[in-house]
Amino acid sequence: MYRAVFYQKTQTINMINEIKQISDNVKKLGSYLDIKIPVILFCSNGRGTGFEVEHWLKCQANFISQIRHGQKINLDCTHYVHDIAYKKIAAVIKENF
Repeated sequence: MYRAVFYQKTQTINMINEIKQISDNVKKLGSYLDIKIPVILFCSNGRGTGFEVEHWLKCQANFISQIRHGQKINLDCTHYVHDIAYKKIAAVIKENF
């Protein structure tokens, strides 16, 4: 059932177009240092991402370290943290905002 819901949400035209635009969108982003709002990055454990786990974790840490008001929260779950750790994410957001 989870797999059916997953594919229903991810195999959409919008999602496919978003994936095609990732490279261009990253170029448009500019410097992370320009972000003036607090950012909480909920990080998966890296398993199931298609990257080596150590590389994935290093990329997450590097990204958030460049944001002035950034906070990284490690979650022991796979990539789709919003599907798996939604209670933890909701609790952290309620605590901080």
